[in-house]
Amino acid sequence: MELQLNIGEKLLWQGKPRRGYMIWGLELDGGKGIAMFRPGVFPGYNQVGALGSFLMSIVLAGILFVFLEVSISFWVGLFAAVSVLLFGFYILIGREIKYYKLKKRTAYFVTNERLVFHLGWPKTREYSIDYQDLNKVIPVKYDNVNLAAIYFHSHKKPNFRTYYFNTKKERPLPTFEDIEDVDNVIRIIKKSKAAFDQKNKTLNQD
Repeated sequence: MELQLNIGEKLLWQGKPRRGYMIWGLELDGGKGIAMFRPGVFPGYNQVGALGSFLMSIVLAGILFVFLEVSISFWVGLFAAVSVLLFGFYILIGREIKYYKLKKRTAYFVTNERLVFHLGWPKTREYSIDYQDLNKVIPVKYDNVNLAAIYFHSHKKPNFRTYYFNTKKERPLPTFEDIEDVDNVIRIIKKSKAAFDQKNKTLNQD
């Protein structure tokens, strides 16, 4: 999905979340095309809950199969058991696939007029925050890595959501996630915001 610029609008920076995706302590496709274990990273609550649901689906599938095979027929029992197992399997990995795809499709842009977010899967949509609505730019640097999330506080409530991909939790504010060279990105944003505000102030005085 390409960024469509308005008349007079200029693209100043574009980027994506750093390549790599965490699941069960494994960093998948972490820039080397392989899965790497990151020490000290453990499965989150949601992943443990998904595993518990999957194990419960195995137990339930077994009970259903025995009950239906005895009371109705082998094939009915088999069909019910497989259906339950597939549902449990979806709970276990379906959410992971969703967020992996979301991260791959995500892109960020900074122009001289606004901040732009390309978000969503399977359909990617464009959202933006105009500089006139932007109130604060808040960097949140991660420990031991040269990455950061950049929070954006605006006067208007955003009509979209962004996520911390490693935990699958929704961010409280719109963010640029897993951004490298974050200090330079913030510098560009603040400089563009200041220029935009000065231009509007001059126009209003005229």
